[in-house]
Amino acid sequence: SQNYPNPASGVTKIAIESIEAASYTLNITDLSGRVIDSRDLGRLDAGRHIETIDASTYAPGVYFYTVFSAGHQSTKKFIVE
Repeated sequence: SQNYPNPASGVTKIAIESIEAASYTLNITDLSGRVIDSRDLGRLDAGRHIETIDASTYAPGVYFYTVFSAGHQSTKKFIVE
């Protein structure tokens, strides 16, 4: 799901909808594709999970976050003010 709030100036939350138990990783990249944050979220059970990101440490701009699991990935854009 899309992070909220977006645009973010402090803490933003990313909802991860898992249809089955699996191991997850979250990467945040800048516009140049450089990974600025990578988190091993471990094994998540099926259901909704929330990951909190402190975006106040990021420079203002456009970023992308990608959630990876067992052959699947989902990428969304977010803005930091």
